[in-house]
Amino acid sequence: MFAINSPWDRLHTVVVGSAWSPNRFDWADYHIQQHLDIIAQETQQDLDALADLLIGLGVQVLRPNLDCVPNSVLPPVAPRDDILVINDLLCVQNNSRAPGYQHIVDLARQHDQTVIRPTAPDIHGANVLDLDHCVYYSVDHIEDLDQTESWFEQHCPRPRRRYYNTGHLDGWWCVPTPGVIAASKDHAQQALQELFFKQHFPDHTVLYINETFAGTLDRQWHSDQHPPDSVFAKWVNSNLASWVGCAAETVFELNMLIVDHTLVITSQDHPVLRDLLKQKGCHLLVTPLRHQTFWDLGIHCATADLARIRNSN
Repeated sequence: MFAINSPWDRLHTVVVGSAWSPNRFDWADYHIQQHLDIIAQETQQDLDALADLLIGLGVQVLRPNLDCVPNSVLPPVAPRDDILVINDLLCVQNNSRAPGYQHIVDLARQHDQTVIRPTAPDIHGANVLDLDHCVYYSVDHIEDLDQTESWFEQHCPRPRRRYYNTGHLDGWWCVPTPGVIAASKDHAQQALQELFFKQHFPDHTVLYINETFAGTLDRQWHSDQHPPDSVFAKWVNSNLASWVGCAAETVFELNMLIVDHTLVITSQDHPVLRDLLKQKGCHLLVTPLRHQTFWDLGIHCATADLARIRNSN
């Protein structure tokens, strides 16, 4: 049913995230609610456009069931944070958004596929990258490493390596097409980062990309429409801290969805990356996410691969 053997096989089935509709913010003050309504509406429009683009490419698209997710939690805009398919194993995090994916779980079980609710907090698509020969993974907090290792030993006893730094792996680097790595530069440990790629990917071209929104004052969420000293931004940082990430340190250009080895999708263009991919026979499509800074959301995060079909060539 749902299976992935290579990240560059043709994408067959994918989950695209969804945002709350405006009537889900009645718990907020009216003036705050107006801003949240606009962000939610425009985010849903952008995610719908992404879904339509993928459908036009022949990809089957599934969406979260918002009616099953409580209003008070972060909506499932980033299913990658909740779902992982590794080989033919479907893993769905047991969190507050999990009921929104129950129809996907039911579909898998109807086809006798094994579904697991990982006991380790870091087993999801944003932290795990299976590159045929080896599974690369990261942890959000180093104290969770033992749990993650135990989970892999039990459910995926294959060659694996942990990325030396913490945080979502897809926020640090990706391999959009064989032979190319796009990476967020580790300013604090750049020599260690370069050593990691030199040791494990000696034949790859590594392109380091700086943060898209670097240079912010407090490194908290804000946007051009909502500067850090605005009432709305301050309210969000105080009341919705669990919803927003640190967009100042995110490289949205490298957070991309692979359709196959010839086509990738991102929310923000990068001319140097585009040219490098073109040299490798890979095309870069851009579909914007207008409120990517609010959600700290890239195209990879906004999707979750469920099935890929082996390329005939």
